[in-house]
Amino acid sequence: MNTSILAGLIFIGVFGVVILIHELGHFFVGRYFKVEVEEFGIGIPPRMLRYWWGKGSFTLNGQRIEIPSNFNPPFKWQETLNQPAKITADKVDEKWILRTIEVELEEETTEEASDHILVNADGTAVEAEAKVLSEIVQVGEETGALTREGNISEVHPGTEYTINWLPIGGFNRFKGENENFEASGGFTSAKPGARLAILLAGATMNLLLGVVVYAVIISQMGIPNLDTIQIYNISPNSPASQAGLLENDIILEINGEAIKTDEQLRYIIASNMDEEIYMTLQRGDEIIEAQVTPSSSRSATEGAIGFMPGYAYEDSPSFIETMVYAVKITGYHAKEILLMPAKMIRGNIAPEEGRFLGFKGIFNVFEQTVDADVESRVDVPTTSSPSEATPPPTFYTLNLIASLTITLGVFNLLPFPALDGGRIFFLLPELIFKKRVPPQFENAVHGIGMMLLLAFMLYINVMDFVNPVIFNLP
Repeated sequence: MNTSILAGLIFIGVFGVVILIHELGHFFVGRYFKVEVEEFGIGIPPRMLRYWWGKGSFTLNGQRIEIPSNFNPPFKWQETLNQPAKITADKVDEKWILRTIEVELEEETTEEASDHILVNADGTAVEAEAKVLSEIVQVGEETGALTREGNISEVHPGTEYTINWLPIGGFNRFKGENENFEASGGFTSAKPGARLAILLAGATMNLLLGVVVYAVIISQMGIPNLDTIQIYNISPNSPASQAGLLENDIILEINGEAIKTDEQLRYIIASNMDEEIYMTLQRGDEIIEAQVTPSSSRSATEGAIGFMPGYAYEDSPSFIETMVYAVKITGYHAKEILLMPAKMIRGNIAPEEGRFLGFKGIFNVFEQTVDADVESRVDVPTTSSPSEATPPPTFYTLNLIASLTITLGVFNLLPFPALDGGRIFFLLPELIFKKRVPPQFENAVHGIGMMLLLAFMLYINVMDFVNPVIFNLP
């Protein structure tokens, strides 16, 4: 069944949701700590449209004036800072709400001729002069009961909510994050505990999404018994098939060693390549002994023995149990991601199993998972033998979604510049020693880190074409 279009739509949607969930974590925790978000965008720029502008405020002669939602002037509110203005406002629930505003904006200009710059008598260039725009902007139609004139001393324009052209994820633009570091209400001027919570929120949301996805899988498949390894999908003419192993056999021991984890099983098999191993299996109520020889001539995708190991599943007794196991699996998955480099060094994981995938590589996996899941839900042909059990539907795509969101969450917490973990690393001296790293220096390091990350992303995406990963589902 050709499911490429469906896989493509799911691929774009999943990437968008996973990244958007991450940014929503930063957004909501930032708002909780009253850190101003200048823009929250759905998608990646360039901007398509602004669909909403949240409430804001400014201070005029010591009086706080609220800017109502979607009050959209043809100027940037920051341009009005320290500029003379005339406003009208109404008092609503003890708050002054802006109705109209006339503001004089200044711009810097220099006297220039078409082929030269004017200079003073001493040879220095003519300095820029402030020029007041002749047009006075008025916004709003209704006039308020209160009229005030003066200079605007503080501006909090509210959040712009935008939709952007590239439909993958979203972003937050916090006030004072990359400039104007001491700005009131900005990210950089917030307390260190608030900044730490904001930085952790994105990865936390990704891990929570992983819990939700695994909870859905468990509700359909049951609770995995993490101490029991079961045999799935035996390949025809494989060593497992020739040794008489059957699907749903539970592996109790190999060479007298009790098997508790998938990693332990793979390590023992890899350590006994081309040597006969003795397996103790549970088949229903029976205990079965079998001898099988892992073959080094078989590819990694075929498997040395020719079966897919996995955890046994039991029916979930309650919603609470389902959520508890979903949390456990998410934690286990996150731990395995962190331990993967060490396992690759020790040789427990083949290099191709731990390789990063770019957009093309991940899309190729989505094609396979969606196709397999759709096929597993196709009605069984009427010619099938009634005695044959109908295979359960698969959930490869949901497992892939859980893997993506957990990987994004864990990866973002790594202490590398430009990542959330890198920003947390620069926050540690302030939290521990009460000594802050200069924001200008930190931003410069993050800028370099971002360039390195972009170069790395370019490399892995190119490798998807030059040396594509061959990934086969069991």
